[in-house]
Amino acid sequence: MRVRIPIFVKVITPLLAVLLVTTLVSGFLVYQEGAQRRLAELNLRLQTIAAAAADRVDRTALQAIQTPSDQIGPAYAAVQAQLVRVRDAGVVDWVGIYRREGDRLYYWVDSDATGMGYPFFYPTEAHLSAFDDPEQAPVQVEYTDEFGAYYGYAAPLVATNSAGQPEVIGLVEALIYGERLVLLQQETQLRVGATLIGGGIVGVLLSLLAMIFTFNRPMRRLQEGAQTLAGGDLGKTIELHSNDELGDLAGAFNQMSEQLKVQYDEVEQRNTELGMVYQIAQAITASSNDPSETLNTILDRVQQMIPFDEGEICLYVPAENALRVRGWRGKRGSIDWRERRYPLGQGFTGGVGQSRLSFLSADITQEPGVKPIYGEVVENPVRSYVGVPLLVADRLVGTMQLVSTQAGQFDEHSQQLLETIALQAAVAIETAQKVEAREAELQAQIAQLRIEVDEAKRARQVAEVTETEFFTQLQTQAKTLRQRRTGRGESPTPR
Repeated sequence: MRVRIPIFVKVITPLLAVLLVTTLVSGFLVYQEGAQRRLAELNLRLQTIAAAAADRVDRTALQAIQTPSDQIGPAYAAVQAQLVRVRDAGVVDWVGIYRREGDRLYYWVDSDATGMGYPFFYPTEAHLSAFDDPEQAPVQVEYTDEFGAYYGYAAPLVATNSAGQPEVIGLVEALIYGERLVLLQQETQLRVGATLIGGGIVGVLLSLLAMIFTFNRPMRRLQEGAQTLAGGDLGKTIELHSNDELGDLAGAFNQMSEQLKVQYDEVEQRNTELGMVYQIAQAITASSNDPSETLNTILDRVQQMIPFDEGEICLYVPAENALRVRGWRGKRGSIDWRERRYPLGQGFTGGVGQSRLSFLSADITQEPGVKPIYGEVVENPVRSYVGVPLLVADRLVGTMQLVSTQAGQFDEHSQQLLETIALQAAVAIETAQKVEAREAELQAQIAQLRIEVDEAKRARQVAEVTETEFFTQLQTQAKTLRQRRTGRGESPTPR
């Protein structure tokens, strides 16, 4: 069983999905930007605190702290107090100073009073590199020990040595606990998440309301129009005046409906024409083997499909290298151009025959170098012309051309129809010509046979007479008579 899903749901679902995805992506980008901004602010604050502590530490008091026992002295208390003030003012978790002995770091003074000389077991490359350059900017440090994770910045503590040169004597580190960093990120997530959820809910509700009030009614009209169109009422249009995408959709629907109507009419016309072409093919096939009758049949059928004032079918005469009009149809009173001759390459018809290509002119008076000579012999000059070659394979059989006194009477569609008919007409004409030639040859053979029969009959009749006994006796008597006359010295007297 198929579940019917309203189009409203199908449309709103992807829209809501897009809205949700867009909100999530936007929220993620906002979160990233906020997190990066907060982290940048934190980094700046930690760098500033580390640099400020390194700059303000009392170096004389610090250098007086050399052994763990000095932790209870006034110098240690003074430096620690400075670090505590910096820590509280910067709102960080810890500020301390390390000293370096070889590759190891030891606590010197820190805000938590960890203890002078207590080893720092987790130095990083960043810690160690800070001792290499007195002008080194505060470097980021991040490490974890058994008590937790730490994130901060370390700045070199510089003093002037006995040679008057700057020297890194310690490393000031300001950091926060990793838990605070995680809480900071979670706080950002909560703020962004609340904004996303609230904005998403409001967006969904507004989208639903907008879809309900602006979508359902136009969609019902579109549905009714589509059902009407499906019922066969081509050309149906929808009255929907909406200055939005639905209005555009209705306009596209109306345009589609009108185009379907036009295309349907064209298909119907094409089917009608194909039927008539089929009828022409049948009529040509059923016509006699007389070429003249075949040509007349072709022109009669063509005129049913393409109205014209005069139509001609010319046959190619190789001995003359010209075309002669053998089939002609025209209005009453028109001049019959049969037996007219068109040399190849001269005029429109001669050009069609020579190029073996169709030619169409909606108005021959507009063709370059053409003078409407037909106006000199008929009342109305010829204006429209269409001609096609009659070809069998590559052999030129002839041409077929139509003319009209009206400009624009023929178009490309007329030319295509005439070309389609010409394919069948050329074969029919050539077949009729071959049959006519064969019949003429047979007639000549029959006439020659009759002459031979008559001569044989006369010879047989003469033989029948000369072979009789009476004819033999006459020959003997004539011979005796000639001998007698010869013996008397008389010459025979002709009669």
